[in-house]
Amino acid sequence: MRSDPWGNIYCCNTQQAFATVVPSVVDDAISVWISSVFDPEDEVRVRVVLVRRVDESEIESEHLVLDDAAGDLPVEFDTVDVDEFDKVFVSFFHNSRLVDPSTIVLVVSAGMLGLIYSHRFGDETVFMPKSERLFLALSGLSPDCAPVRQDRRPLTARRIVEGGLRMSVAHPKASFGAIRQIVGMRKEVPCPVARPDESGMHALDSRAWWYFARLEGRTDRKLPSVYFYCALLAALERGAHESHHVVADLRSYSPVLGLTDGNAFSHIPFRADWSVDDPADVAHELSSRIRSGEALIRRSVGEVVTRAADYRHGSGGGFGEGGEIAEQPLTTSMSCFRLPADRPYAKRDGRLVYSGGMQTYAANAMSINIRATGNVSDCTFSHSGGHVAKASLMAAVKTAAGLSGADVTMETGFHFGER
Repeated sequence: MRSDPWGNIYCCNTQQAFATVVPSVVDDAISVWISSVFDPEDEVRVRVVLVRRVDESEIESEHLVLDDAAGDLPVEFDTVDVDEFDKVFVSFFHNSRLVDPSTIVLVVSAGMLGLIYSHRFGDETVFMPKSERLFLALSGLSPDCAPVRQDRRPLTARRIVEGGLRMSVAHPKASFGAIRQIVGMRKEVPCPVARPDESGMHALDSRAWWYFARLEGRTDRKLPSVYFYCALLAALERGAHESHHVVADLRSYSPVLGLTDGNAFSHIPFRADWSVDDPADVAHELSSRIRSGEALIRRSVGEVVTRAADYRHGSGGGFGEGGEIAEQPLTTSMSCFRLPADRPYAKRDGRLVYSGGMQTYAANAMSINIRATGNVSDCTFSHSGGHVAKASLMAAVKTAAGLSGADVTMETGFHFGER
């Protein structure tokens, strides 16, 4: 199989601990976690970084710093709130050079946890059950409460192509429609992922920002993520020349791909003129395209084309679905990962723990990551390039949430120029 085009892209997961973290359990929890969820050939290493509070002087207010844990861990960790932790963590994430994709960074405080990992370990669907096991162990709870992936077959190009072929045979009409969409948009819409530099990190300009919002449904109804995305773009009044992408996990489309390990991301690209297009109509069309399995067909065709190109040019790898973004003002993407709603350990003080996630910033892109549990959706937004102001995005989120039947009940985040 060709090299993974997502391998040098890093992701982060920050969340509240399920219970207060005790420093004495950290080393053992990490050792057990590595041995139980990774293969020895993965050669996983975990770098522990502590969040601690420092008083620089009698005049300046106390602030937070990150320290690499060396030797024995302290007897106690600092207690910091979500806003403090995330500001320091996200800055660290984008200011550090993570050149070793086999190293996972664990950032820890008494009540907040963060992980930074390379996509070589898999996408969210693969990695979230693994990270949850670690967060449970650090919180003094049994890691066996977390979902366990029983099947660890590798996600290969051969399996992706086989899955696409099987779906085409079983659902020819839907597959024909998907192929027609792909052919019709092949020159119009670029891929949503930028080619990373050798470290996987991108230089951020001073206008880059990160923003988190928790949306809670006014009923038990789940947030309609695709409609929320379209309503958000309409509220932002983005131009018809910009491209947008709904990121999809291919494993749900074919038993050939179910529970395989690796990056099963693909996307449904679209454009819309929000001055005339109704967000509900656009969302309905997108939902139909998602149900048709277009993402799987798109990825399987991409694998065939890329492998053919590799063969012709004697190349050992190609970018395929992870190709470089073409020059344009802005491209956006949205992914939604749904967590089980019946996790008894996932609440503190009666409220669902906060959970945010994002990946390496790509220039001139805006990324939206939604983690939904029942009628609660934790949404992380990030952008570098200055094409969308954070204040405008915040206002658009409130508008789109209202149209989607949800309220914004929690906010955090910051502008990199503020630090």
